[in-house]
Amino acid sequence: MPSSRSKCDLKYFEDIVWEPKYLKKKCKELGVDGEFNAYQIRLFRSYVRVFFMFHITVTIIHCLLVILLSEHKKYIFYDVGIYSVSCLILLLILSINFRKKIIEKYTWIMFVSSALASLTLVCADLTQCLFHYYYHDWLCGSFYDTYILFMIYTFLPIKSLSAAFVLALVVSSAYIMYFMQIVYLPKGIYASMSSDIALHLCLNVVGILYRTVNDMIVRSSFIDRHQFIKEEISLRNAQRQEKILLDSILPSTFSELLQKDIKKKIIQSQRLASTPMQISNAFRRSMAIQIHSDVSILYADVVNYTHLTTTLTVEKLVTTLHDLYARFDLAAQHYRVQRIKFLGDCYYCVAGLTDPDPDHANNAVALGIAMIAHIQEVRASQNLDINMRIGIHSGTLYAGVIGESKLQFDVWGPDVTIANVLESTGVPGAVHISEAVLRNLTARNEYTIERGPERAQRDSLLLKNRIVTYLIVFPHNVPDFSTDDQMFSSSQPSSNLPHGVTAEFNEELREEYRKMPVMKYLPSILWKFWCQEPSKDPLNSQMDICLTFYDTDLEKPYLGQSDFLSRYYFIMAWSVGAGSIYIQIMNSENIELWCLVVDSLMLVFLTVMVFILWYKKICWILYGKKNKPHTYNRLSCLIFRIHEKIQESLTIRICTFLLVISLYWIIMGISTRCSQAKFILAYIEERIYHYEANQSPCFAPWETTSMLALMTCMAFTFSHIPFMLKTIVAFIQVLIYNILIFLQFDFVFHHSITSNPYFPSEYSHAFVVIITFVTMYLKAKQTEFCKRVNFSWRVELEKKRYDASITNSSITILLNNILPSHVVDIYLNSLAKNELYYENYKMVSVMFAMLSNFEMNLSSLRILNEVITQFDLLLLHYKKHYVVEKIKIANYTYIAACGLDVNFAGSTSKPLKLGSMKEERLELVSKEDHEEVVFVMASFALDLMRTLASCNKAYNGIVQGYNLSDGMITIGISSGEIMAGIVGASKPHYDIWGDPVNMAARMETTGQSGHIHVTEESANILESYGIQANYRGQTFVKGRGFLPTYFLGIDKDHNFITKRGTRQLSLAV
Repeated sequence: MPSSRSKCDLKYFEDIVWEPKYLKKKCKELGVDGEFNAYQIRLFRSYVRVFFMFHITVTIIHCLLVILLSEHKKYIFYDVGIYSVSCLILLLILSINFRKKIIEKYTWIMFVSSALASLTLVCADLTQCLFHYYYHDWLCGSFYDTYILFMIYTFLPIKSLSAAFVLALVVSSAYIMYFMQIVYLPKGIYASMSSDIALHLCLNVVGILYRTVNDMIVRSSFIDRHQFIKEEISLRNAQRQEKILLDSILPSTFSELLQKDIKKKIIQSQRLASTPMQISNAFRRSMAIQIHSDVSILYADVVNYTHLTTTLTVEKLVTTLHDLYARFDLAAQHYRVQRIKFLGDCYYCVAGLTDPDPDHANNAVALGIAMIAHIQEVRASQNLDINMRIGIHSGTLYAGVIGESKLQFDVWGPDVTIANVLESTGVPGAVHISEAVLRNLTARNEYTIERGPERAQRDSLLLKNRIVTYLIVFPHNVPDFSTDDQMFSSSQPSSNLPHGVTAEFNEELREEYRKMPVMKYLPSILWKFWCQEPSKDPLNSQMDICLTFYDTDLEKPYLGQSDFLSRYYFIMAWSVGAGSIYIQIMNSENIELWCLVVDSLMLVFLTVMVFILWYKKICWILYGKKNKPHTYNRLSCLIFRIHEKIQESLTIRICTFLLVISLYWIIMGISTRCSQAKFILAYIEERIYHYEANQSPCFAPWETTSMLALMTCMAFTFSHIPFMLKTIVAFIQVLIYNILIFLQFDFVFHHSITSNPYFPSEYSHAFVVIITFVTMYLKAKQTEFCKRVNFSWRVELEKKRYDASITNSSITILLNNILPSHVVDIYLNSLAKNELYYENYKMVSVMFAMLSNFEMNLSSLRILNEVITQFDLLLLHYKKHYVVEKIKIANYTYIAACGLDVNFAGSTSKPLKLGSMKEERLELVSKEDHEEVVFVMASFALDLMRTLASCNKAYNGIVQGYNLSDGMITIGISSGEIMAGIVGASKPHYDIWGDPVNMAARMETTGQSGHIHVTEESANILESYGIQANYRGQTFVKGRGFLPTYFLGIDKDHNFITKRGTRQLSLAV
């Protein structure tokens, strides 16, 4: 029976991302093929620009060397001329690629120009060889054969790999045909001919694989850039949305501190995974209360609001309020007035709060006039009997956030109370102001000002504070506030959220693609690197001239990332190794057994490495791709593990890289075994006896040089190896080979075929090797730059994803502290469409709890904050079934409701998924069971009384100057059918309306401290559950007249006085 260790899974999902077909399919899925083609054209232009500089340099140096080192100058003027003319023609042909519009319209021009440029250089090179062969009887070797092949695969703007291969095949065939006709066949050197064919085959295989890998890197970078931009836009919109939400509850002076505090706590909770953060903990002690002087407080009340909430349908009511409050918010923004909140029919705000403003009184009065104009327009357009009563007072206040749940910005202070009284004693359709406002009102000549109403003159609070009041009569000629379409449209939030950013995203994506960096080898850039001048490109500024990140925190992860392209490099390594061994065997006069053994071992090693690195793909093709179930044996699992180790370990990759290079040099060492004395003797005999040997006693120099060119190419080709290490290894190879050329085997290289008449052959060999080194260095640097840019984008992408997740988490926290949890998702989905959301509930219990005996000073407000915080913590114990939802805090009044569960909603404007209750459980909940919300609300109210009593004991005698021994709480509860919805899109506010809300407020205002005051309906429900309700008598209720009301029976230990009930609780509450 096989052990469990022999079983393993095929993990190919990360590898498949680096498949050419997958990358092409991904580009097509993302719809960015056109943008990628445009970027590829830009990239090709940068390649051509580099090639221009490089080829001009090569031509100049080559011509200078020929002129300076050739013994007989008369033979080389033709060569210099043909090199110069061919260079000029080649540059002219390729210059068409810099015509951006032409190339984008006719992309086939790139291939045609590349083919013409390549064939021009081939013709020039072979024409020069044939000219000397037929006119000077001088056999010349090719100088540009390897160079042209590298040029085709690395620099020329050929989009199609198959087209590049066809062109390279034509070039290789031309050179092979030349040497076959001129050298190999006439002399019968068939071994050298087969070696030359093998060499060109290796060059083309390496070129194809190199181009494939490079295309994958470029395409992967492009896809990563697409994702980077997408995440950046998403983050920007998330941050914008977060700012909108923050601005809806706090002024900017508070919001920045709150935002930082929330994100800091989220990050801390993520680091301490064992202690995940609760939403309520995000706000704990995160805000302070501040004092603001020289402000104007505006209170506005909708006259006849009670009738409005009891006569309109849910949709009509929410639509009307949304329209009305959106207008008010817009006008407040226009006049630089900070909205605090609205409490059903009351809307209050403060001018001069966020920033000191000497015109705070003028702005507040202007806003009041605008609000009256708006409500009269809504009144006329919707045929509603409503009006506006406004009170404004100037003075000093306290502002801040208290509590932990459903945070809302609020203001306190005697002057706030005075403004509220000015509103309640005002006249509908007029602005009721105090003398303090009038003193600060510099634009008083623009208004008609009258004495305050008699009701205000008799008010006890106004008399106590000696407040003289005035009325600003609503003028008949006022601006048409509703016709400012441009300003009104700015309040629509759809353009601020990620749901509507498709057009913006696509346009910004195209712009970013146009700005995607390509490595430029311009003298100015090299000079800046040399002088250490700062680069304008942030990506270039991250790396030095050796393409190493300045930041070690970037460099180490870059080098340590997995190499999913290693299988392609080892295919190239195997091709070069096999080709080198074949060339070595074909050009050796006598092959010893130990040489064959060494060659065989090296080829076996390379074959095993290729098999290991391609085995996963083979298994994927056979089983994984077709979803065939397959159990892999122990050998397969071992191969998988070795493959993964090679991919993941930088040390192993470096070791295998150095091992492969060492193996090449072993092959090179075997190939260059030569007795120079025997070679010199054979050379002398050829010259004396006038014959040519079919086989040289030494190695073939040009085949060896070509092998070194391939080895140099392989040194630069390996990916995820430090670029400096690859450069050093390649440089050492070139240096060692030049030592062999000029010192060790100088006689052999000197008497090999030269590229120009009387030009020392050793310099031809050295120049070809150096050109190969520089060519591969430039191209490898380009590839390395792309990979590092890609990695930098991925790091930034991860940071942006992390920032976006933090921002989204903070948005979730903010939303859950503004809206009930079941409304958050629908709010986000509906907001982009500017849709309204409303709910209708048949049975909800509403509570108003007012704290009394709090002085208007900073110390009392801090104590109030602690008390409200304890109240908020109680909410955590009412989450099991019937959730108690905190609605808001209005000054010293705590407002909550129970039964706002979408499972119990009679109707909603948007279909919502059921929450915690299953459908079969809902079927068991009868209408009477819904009335349990009244019991839960009463229990929560009793817990508030217990909590306040505990706070009394805790703070009495501890806090200096504060005594809560007389501090009490007055609670009113009413139950019945209510409406709920989101009012205001840009500044969302979830509120509840209906008769129970109004009655709960009346129960609180007409109640007594230390009692829970309830309506008759609520009292009957509670008595059925065994809670004693004591009849208070007929109580006058504003807008309803005299009604029977009740006090719940509570003993001295804050427990309900019970009686025999008629029904049992159906659920744990």
